Amino acid sequence: LHARSKLLRLMVLGDFRLEITQRMLLVLEETFENIKDSYEIQIKPHPGNPVDLYNYPLLQAEIVTEDLSDLLPQADLVLTSGFTSAALDAFCFGVRVICYLDPYDLNYSILRGIDGVVFINSSRDLFRALKQDKSIPNNLSKPENFFWLNPELHLWKALLGLDQKHTAEKVTKSFN
Repeated sequence: LHARSKLLRLMVLGDFRLEITQRMLLVLEETFENIKDSYEIQIKPHPGNPVDLYNYPLLQAEIVTEDLSDLLPQADLVLTSGFTSAALDAFCFGVRVICYLDPYDLNYSILRGIDGVVFINSSRDLFRALKQDKSIPNNLSKPENFFWLNPELHLWKALLGLDQKHTAEKVTKSFN
């Protein structure tokens, strides 16, 4: 909980596709009356798709433009589309993620099937997800579970035939 309020902070991350963001915000707007006493809402639009809050008169929210790395430490939950990589950023940061699945699209989310992530496509689903007290198991949200982070790049070197012994021999020959 944040010191300045007793409300939980719901960070909404817009999609690069305008129609997905619009439908996601309409679902949130339909839910807002039932959650307004529990959540403060911040919306970070995709840089290519600004959000006009006048299109959502029943939704009380703030537009934010800071870097995601600055916003995630302040978020209690993230609502995002199933397509954006920002969902993975939030999950790896340890923030609970709710993914909006557009009813006219496929589930492209890299988080599909991951414990701790909830997928919704209606205001009723969103309301239920927001009422859950679910946390992400610490062992799942580690970036190593999604990315190869070994700085030695052993697998790449092996694939390219550039093991360390081979590289050292090449360097030695070039000085002779």
